[in-house]
Amino acid sequence: MNALERRDDLPIGETARAAAASGYFGVDPAQAIVKLLWAEELKIGRITALAEIAVIKGKPVMSAHLIASRIKSSDRYDFRSRELTSEVCRLEFFERGDSLGIYEFSIEDARRAGLVRQGPWQQYPKAMLFARAISAGYRVHCPDVFAGGKVYVEGELDAPEPIVATVTSSQAAPLPALTVQQEPIVKLASEMLEVEPVDPERPGGPNYEPDPVLDAPAPAPRRRRRRAAV
Repeated sequence: MNALERRDDLPIGETARAAAASGYFGVDPAQAIVKLLWAEELKIGRITALAEIAVIKGKPVMSAHLIASRIKSSDRYDFRSRELTSEVCRLEFFERGDSLGIYEFSIEDARRAGLVRQGPWQQYPKAMLFARAISAGYRVHCPDVFAGGKVYVEGELDAPEPIVATVTSSQAAPLPALTVQQEPIVKLASEMLEVEPVDPERPGGPNYEPDPVLDAPAPAPRRRRRRAAV
């Protein structure tokens, strides 16, 4: 058995460290391990997983080309493009030569989903329509082509908008805005900083009115007069 045939016998940890050290895939060892575990679940090659899979919200995201090629290489499934324009993509899916139906994704569907405002939808509408049609159509008509479960194309699992929390104190200038992702692993800075509020009525506060007796300045100490010697 040669080295190429033994490549999948390499331990995942060792493969992940090599992938991270190479700099080819832009991953650290932990990210590489996650991708390699997805490679096992989805029954795809390790290099393909490292190059083509991103993990967003715990789900695999891959290129439309990879999904399409996986369907085409299947012994059971196939698809044909029935219409592909800048307005609509219509794909017909087959199982062992029998039609399973047509999946359609139009530019109107994209507009209703709020996608068209994004750059690639303006520049490459055909490619974006195909990507959405192949991704959603595969989940409808041939979901078992990937053994490990559903996969998505880029953009289907957009990251959430960040929460902007501004922490201020009346004793100092406002702190800069803190961007906190909507993830349970981070607490808001406003909860972490225990800043005691200033009482506006206490001395030094903006609403404090001085008392003429209590706040009167203390009298200067009296100097003793020295008697002249007789």
